[in-house]
Amino acid sequence: MSVNTLFPALLGGGARRSLTLLRPVSCGVAIVACLTITAEAATAQSSTIVLSGDPPPLIVGTAIAGDQPLPGIDGSTIYSVTVAAGEKITAFIDGAMPPGVTLEVTLAAPQGAVSVGPVVLTTVPQDVVRSIPAGTFSGLSIRYTLRATVAAGVVSPRWRVVSFAVVAGP
Repeated sequence: MSVNTLFPALLGGGARRSLTLLRPVSCGVAIVACLTITAEAATAQSSTIVLSGDPPPLIVGTAIAGDQPLPGIDGSTIYSVTVAAGEKITAFIDGAMPPGVTLEVTLAAPQGAVSVGPVVLTTVPQDVVRSIPAGTFSGLSIRYTLRATVAAGVVSPRWRVVSFAVVAGP
């Protein structure tokens, strides 16, 4: 059974900026829907986070008989962050994912900070990097993983905004 779930992530940067996809996204016959995300960044008073890059569409792969479909993975997006000591980065999405579909994000941590590892995004802000020391760090990777189960069924196309914020905290 083939799953052709497209999940392009368009990323912009700067304080409170979001991008809009101007071209239509199309799906073939699929178990789960086409999902498109944009990203926006919020900043603490003296901190900034800049997101860059347009990763290619993530495609949930064909399932081997008896297994779940293979996840779509992309790690081509990077971020840069300037922070005061003791801050962290949080992430959340603007709406719940369809049943049986998850989006995970993993951010590489700046030197001296701690990456939480893969985080399944929800509508509640969650820590993705903690204990960032003061400084400016660039060229840090963002890895998105889109997973779908066979039970997801056919889902209509949807938009999602992934928001990243630099906030005070350990």
